[in-house]
Amino acid sequence: TISPSKTTGLQKGASEIVITHTGTQTSHRIPITVGDAKVNNLSIEGNFKKNYAAGERLDFGNAKLVIRKTDGSQEKVLLNALSNEYTISPSKTIGLQKGASEIVITHTGTQTSHRIPITVGDAKVNNLSIEGDFKKSYAAGERLDFGNAKLVIRKTDGSEEKVSLNNLPSEFTITPNKTAGLQKSDREIVITHKGTQTSHRIPIMVGDAKVNNLSIEGDFKKNYAAGEQLDFGNAKLVIRKTDASEEKISLNNLPSEFTITPSKTAGLQKSVREIVITHTGTQTSHRISITVGDAKVNNLSIEGTVRTEYAAGERLDFGNTKLVIRKTDGSEEKVSLNNLPSEFTITPSKTAGLQKIVREIVITHTETQTSHRIPITVGDAKVNNLSIEGDFKKNYAAGERLDFGNAKLVIQKTDGSEEKVSLNNFPSEFTITPNKNGKTAKKR
Repeated sequence: TISPSKTTGLQKGASEIVITHTGTQTSHRIPITVGDAKVNNLSIEGNFKKNYAAGERLDFGNAKLVIRKTDGSQEKVLLNALSNEYTISPSKTIGLQKGASEIVITHTGTQTSHRIPITVGDAKVNNLSIEGDFKKSYAAGERLDFGNAKLVIRKTDGSEEKVSLNNLPSEFTITPNKTAGLQKSDREIVITHKGTQTSHRIPIMVGDAKVNNLSIEGDFKKNYAAGEQLDFGNAKLVIRKTDASEEKISLNNLPSEFTITPSKTAGLQKSVREIVITHTGTQTSHRISITVGDAKVNNLSIEGTVRTEYAAGERLDFGNTKLVIRKTDGSEEKVSLNNLPSEFTITPSKTAGLQKIVREIVITHTETQTSHRIPITVGDAKVNNLSIEGDFKKNYAAGERLDFGNAKLVIQKTDGSEEKVSLNNFPSEFTITPNKNGKTAKKR
């Protein structure tokens, strides 16, 4: 017999082996030493990550190392809390190299080890940040504006790449979409790597929509004379905002946040070439080409007293009165009504006799049709010339009475009419001196 049995594990403290011949009890003793139990087997309890990207570190999660010893005892220790008598290769504090195929856990005292297959692929994106500043305050409807800012892409292997935020690869998403107008409710930009779901958040502010485009609806006057004021007629300003909303307002009644240059209340200068409508808040503007030519006649009046009472057939009599010609630029000229330039007409003509039906004189500037009206009264025609038709006695003795024979008084009037009346029988509105029925007092 051999004691202790060679098929049973030795107990710590055992000091000898005894070999005995059972028949004679002859024995032989061999001194031995039995120390502490030793590690003789390692295994893993629990699952953990076995697929990695280059540069990632080992991640054991809650997995444990099961340590079995020669005395049959067993101990379980978290892989993340192993004592320094164990080594892990590759080190869990260093990023993994692409192509690494296994983890080896070794007990340094006994060189007992356990191998775990792993896969290490390409490095993965694990951090995103921004380099450079860009616009973070927007009006509703505006699109994201990244300027020259770049996305700094860091990977698990420590490599770094910088890419313009305006030209990101398709593996990245930007929310909200940079091609769509921002909503007032948007509070942040989120840039995400689709493969790893690594993201970076940037706070932004989105306020009320702002004016970003101006245009004109409807036509209006664009050719002016110097001194005239802008005339928009029924045209409207179409105001478009960053959120795509649209408003139409009469150009004659714009809100105070808009300016019009030149002022619509001042006369235009001949040098003006355009109208500029500007939104003062955003400096958004719209320009309209115009033409400003020479000043034009825009008002006529009379200086002096004009004769307004006429008999039919008489011609207009302006005396020393003048036509005051005012132009769009405020200039003024005075011209005699008897010597007007050819660009003016007088109706009725001053060279023709007036008709009894005429009620006014109209002086008109033919180019601008600017006119001035003067009320007049044209009454019955008046006698304006007398002559004698026929011969009669012109030699008398004192005391004889006038003898007209068959002679007639020819009465001509202002309207050109003519009447012949016997000198012996003419109307009472005529007088003959000396009295044709009395005696001549003197020789005449």
